[in-house]
Amino acid sequence: MKLKFIYIFSLIAILYCCKPGNFSPPYLVAIGYVVAQENCYPDSAKNSWIIDLSYPNQQDYYGDSISIHGESFLHAIRTFDLPDTFRRVGMAVGLFFNFTDSSRPLGDCMVDSPVTYKLKKAEIISAGFVAQ
Repeated sequence: MKLKFIYIFSLIAILYCCKPGNFSPPYLVAIGYVVAQENCYPDSAKNSWIIDLSYPNQQDYYGDSISIHGESFLHAIRTFDLPDTFRRVGMAVGLFFNFTDSSRPLGDCMVDSPVTYKLKKAEIISAGFVAQ
């Protein structure tokens, strides 16, 4: 998976250098940390994951500000597409993604005490490990 991430990034760099004018990829690129999983459905595989894209030395920032258990996250997004390999709180992950909408409609949760956040929803194109 790490090789695939490096290969795609290298390919983008080559295409950028060989094409006249500025190259703008059809997706966003960011690094972040998995910070939580929402609780809306009894089947946890259907719940979204929250990723904070406030990685050090990152120039572009995406997402919204939220607080989870008293800790603030300034650039949080949600996704349902996070690969199983990265579904651990605290995991650093590199992402190629696009935003699909801003929030899930209210009232569609199927648990007694839902925990959800109004965040931009991201569709992950590719994810890779980040060395720390």
